Amino acid sequence: IPEEPLHCAWLNRKLLVWTSAHVFLFNEDGTEQWRTDLHGLPNLPIVSDADAVTDDSPSPTDAGGVNGQVIINGPGQVIINGRRRFMFGNRAILRLMPGPVMPAAPAGAAEKVVDLRPAGQRFVMTTSTGRVIALDANEGHIVWQTQLSNMPIPQLLANPHFTVARLDDPAGSQLVVFKTVDGQVIGRRKFAAQETPGQLVNAALSEDGTLAFTLSNRLLVGSIVGARGNHGQSA
Repeated sequence: IPEEPLHCAWLNRKLLVWTSAHVFLFNEDGTEQWRTDLHGLPNLPIVSDADAVTDDSPSPTDAGGVNGQVIINGPGQVIINGRRRFMFGNRAILRLMPGPVMPAAPAGAAEKVVDLRPAGQRFVMTTSTGRVIALDANEGHIVWQTQLSNMPIPQLLANPHFTVARLDDPAGSQLVVFKTVDGQVIGRRKFAAQETPGQLVNAALSEDGTLAFTLSNRLLVGSIVGARGNHGQSA
């Protein structure tokens, strides 16, 4: 491996390893199935956010109380409001307040892998220049890519059906939703400015395509299907 590994993940009996500029898939016997070199990627224009849905819905009161429980969408999907900790299915949504906006990469700096998520037949990653890339899991070639920003993307969620990227900005964070298979943007939602009740705090994506996200004063859960106009179910 030409650089120090950043992370690795088991995929059945195969091992996925990524560095700052390469992604490798190794077979069970240690042989290399493929490698992808991310040096020299073409420059892309930043995708416009003109079609983003603004989160301007009124803030509901907390009917369940500070220590109450709310059951949403049937058995196994429980949200616990106590101690500002939320459980959704078998996933946790922790109260993670947005930190300072990540700075743009210095001019001339090499583009690096920041995060990577196995997602069925795709491996979805983000880079230090705000790019989202999806690799074919069988062969390692780039299937689709897009430029969301000129700085690192602070949160990436992905499953075989949907990919969600979070963009942070003092004027308001955004969640951008793609189809994992082909990169089609199917929803984009903009939230209130930081340090306001409607700011985005955290998000989680379930395997069935349910997106949950917390604001400073509420939790919303909704299906990604029809995401452009879907404000979710409040708790």
